[in-house]
Amino acid sequence: MGHGVTTDRIGDHAAYLEVRRASVDLRTARDMFTRGLFMAVPDPDFSFGLTHSGFWLTSLLRNEGSVAEEWVLDAGRPYLRKLEVWLEVIGQTRKILDEDDETPFYDRAVLSRHLVSEAFSLGPGEAIRLWLYAEFDGPATLPLSIYPSSRAAEVNLAREIPLAIFYAAALVLLVFILTFAVALRSKVAALYAGVFLSVMAYNAQLDGTLFAHVWPALPEWNAVASHVIGLVAVCFALLMAREFIKTGKRHAILNGSIMVLLAVAICYMPAPIFLPLVTVKSYAGLIVLGFLVLQMAASLAAVRDRIPGGAFYLLGSLVLFGYVGAFTVLSQMESLLPPGQKEAVLRYGQLLDGFVFSLAVARQTWVLRRRERQSRDLAVQRSLELDTTRHDIRQPLLSLQIAVERMSDDPGMGGAETRVQLSETLAYLQQLVDVRRPALDEPAAEKRGSPDDAISNEEFPLSAPIENAVFMFTDEATSHGIDLRAVKTSLRVHADPVDLLRVLTNLVSNAIMHSGSDRILIGVRRRLDGVAIDVVDRGKGILDQGEADPDAAVQRRRGEGLGLEAVSRICAKNGWAFSQIATNRRGSHFRISGLKPSILGQPVE
Repeated sequence: MGHGVTTDRIGDHAAYLEVRRASVDLRTARDMFTRGLFMAVPDPDFSFGLTHSGFWLTSLLRNEGSVAEEWVLDAGRPYLRKLEVWLEVIGQTRKILDEDDETPFYDRAVLSRHLVSEAFSLGPGEAIRLWLYAEFDGPATLPLSIYPSSRAAEVNLAREIPLAIFYAAALVLLVFILTFAVALRSKVAALYAGVFLSVMAYNAQLDGTLFAHVWPALPEWNAVASHVIGLVAVCFALLMAREFIKTGKRHAILNGSIMVLLAVAICYMPAPIFLPLVTVKSYAGLIVLGFLVLQMAASLAAVRDRIPGGAFYLLGSLVLFGYVGAFTVLSQMESLLPPGQKEAVLRYGQLLDGFVFSLAVARQTWVLRRRERQSRDLAVQRSLELDTTRHDIRQPLLSLQIAVERMSDDPGMGGAETRVQLSETLAYLQQLVDVRRPALDEPAAEKRGSPDDAISNEEFPLSAPIENAVFMFTDEATSHGIDLRAVKTSLRVHADPVDLLRVLTNLVSNAIMHSGSDRILIGVRRRLDGVAIDVVDRGKGILDQGEADPDAAVQRRRGEGLGLEAVSRICAKNGWAFSQIATNRRGSHFRISGLKPSILGQPVE
């Protein structure tokens, strides 16, 4: 040992002897050492202590510095069953550390993972012999550090700062995950919160603080807790993998494998009751290995199926496989890292893994919620389309009903004019069915958009839809004592004929049913902004029946309102202007303007 230098290795001159657990007898240990029964430590971080045995360790310590110093011995793991340390100087022996299962955690020298001995003096060139006896509840490594007592606070601070950083960062990630689980009702996020909490608990028991106050009289519970908590984390992770990829018939084999391993992990949790802990932990490693394989398979399935967040999930699985594998290898080959550093691999691996998996959970939750909103909006849009269709079809059906009644009352009415009216009405119904048919194909409808959004412009004489509307509603108007007329026009327009006919039939039907007029006129005007169509009545006015705004929906039974909202929507889609013209006379005056006239087959821009 040199002045001011922390020594983490006792040296090649350390020797040990594994014995059956018995009352501690330093004299017997000295005798066995004299008889040559102690063996050289093959590795400075050699693992000792099966559940049925303890071990003796001895080493010669020499201060090679030039200054006398007060030193302390730092021995790890407070959940040892027993730990006693003696110093021997020129035949004089003094015990500097005495911890056993009867010593509560809160009475120990340091309430943490490390136990610090009483200070002892070691002058320049002075040598002392260290004797140590320990008992574990399973295979373990006992990292020993000897450093000047003046550096005790510095060493403790160096240990606590990384732990504080780890738990602070872990808390931030946990809050983020729980926010998604609670605020967005994400089952995947809730399951990963269980995984994250379990791994944090595993880290806490590695520090020896998890059960420090829960059950201080049984510190060996920490060794059992690592087995149970580890399997709990595996169970949560398996359930998360199953939920993330939505296993079912498509992943029947993977789903079955996950459920089988989940059942094995649950059944294996109480194994320490029946088997030695060293045996339990060795077989638990097979469960962890199986979990890692299934986790990787699930992540590959997520990427293959293009599940939202699948790329992040695969990256998280690779990180998980890496740091768990590294922790397992380092646990078996601890000489690769200084004592205690393999736990740091587990902690910071968890942070990186938690960050990546949080991105996977956030990505999937966000995409699924967005799709949910889109589906909800699509359902509302489809409902509105059905209402509009009901309104559109109701009018020609009423016209057909009147024509059929007239033919029934007077068989002589079945002449050419009636047949033309019926033919025109049926053609209009067929056009409506053809327009609405794509909505029945849901995937195609999502790609192409709503049928209301489709525009099929063509050139046609403007008189065609006007005369069609007059034909459709002449009989109905006559039955109400209304004179329905249309101004003749030779104009041709470039527009969607079905949409224009829908607008005209809505306005004419409303005028017949709600205006109370004795005359309705459909007129055409040529304006600077294009062609305008006017529907005028001289009744008491449509809007007096409860419609305050032509752009607002009528609060009546669905599909049987005035339909002015549908008219406004159709006009807006085609770039036409729909307005009500204010007049000093009685009645209503609605105008559709902005239709593009055509001359010699070409639309006028």
